[in-house]
Amino acid sequence: MKFTKSQEVRKFANALIGIFQEKLGHVGEGNIAYLFTEEQIVEAGKVKAGYACIPQVQNRQRKFYEWAVEKAIGYSPDALIVIDKEIWGMLTDVQKAALVYHELRHLKHSTTGAGKPKYNSETGNPIYQIEGHDVEEFNDVIEHFGAWEGGLVNMKGLLDAEPDKEKVEAVLKAVGK
Repeated sequence: MKFTKSQEVRKFANALIGIFQEKLGHVGEGNIAYLFTEEQIVEAGKVKAGYACIPQVQNRQRKFYEWAVEKAIGYSPDALIVIDKEIWGMLTDVQKAALVYHELRHLKHSTTGAGKPKYNSETGNPIYQIEGHDVEEFNDVIEHFGAWEGGLVNMKGLLDAEPDKEKVEAVLKAVGK
């Protein structure tokens, strides 16, 4: 799989982090790598536009993996955002902003058992973990049973509401669109 650094994705991410501080401020504190891939991203049999991940390997392979990532990217990131370059090219600017926001939302600041944020003792950067989606459901379950639980009911209300056009326009302005 071929990866290249993406300044365009980084530009969207920086704009989003600045505008959506309440949800994404912690992401701006870390060292995130933004990459394009030229190969299709398939997960559980479905093509995806992108993903977020924490680059880490356990045990003996850890040092080699850290070295290889640093060699490939030029530094050792706290997290990766990987976007399918072909899909990116087909998206509108609003869709690009939504995709990057979605992937950034997966980066949750890890906390201790007492709820305090965790930081890397060497770099001082936040330690991230992957945050799952608010709602996960099959279309046919909704078709047959409707919005049967709280998360789905909330999502239904959000889908019927107007998007926050002011913030979307601010993001587009920040990326020069």
